Amino acid sequence: MAEAASRCAPDPDDGVIVVTRFDCGGLWRLLVFRIAHAWISARIRLRLEGLVFLSTRTDFAARRVLSVTIFHNLDEVYQMGTIPAHIKAARITRKVGVRTRGAIFANVGDWRTVLFDAAAGEPVIDRHTPGRSSPRASSTSDPAASNPGSAGRSPKDPARRRP
Repeated sequence: MAEAASRCAPDPDDGVIVVTRFDCGGLWRLLVFRIAHAWISARIRLRLEGLVFLSTRTDFAARRVLSVTIFHNLDEVYQMGTIPAHIKAARITRKVGVRTRGAIFANVGDWRTVLFDAAAGEPVIDRHTPGRSSPRASSTSDPAASNPGSAGRSPKDPARRRP
């Protein structure tokens, strides 16, 4: 576990993801909040240069809105505090009873390094079968794929046997 922690050190200068959860409690509050959030998001997109991506998902059954925002670095996250519409919205949200929770995730490196301890750009090796590449790459070695007449038949199917 210590090895994983050492190779997955967060680097907030290499990208930051912010996930914010808004629990609205009721349907009308959810609808009003969602409209207001769309309006504020439009203002934020115009003012933040470091904003890479902004998406919002609404879970009507749970009366919840999730906002996912991606920035180039942590300094650009702090720019949110300079946008008057965002500051005002943060204050109003609490007053109208919308509970807010959030998390900030910094980039910890290339996915191959994080998940498989491989250098960036190296192919991912299936550790269960020595010398064999990933399961996705080995899917082309399917015997049914090389014999079009056998598609959909199992290897034990009598119709598949040759005389």
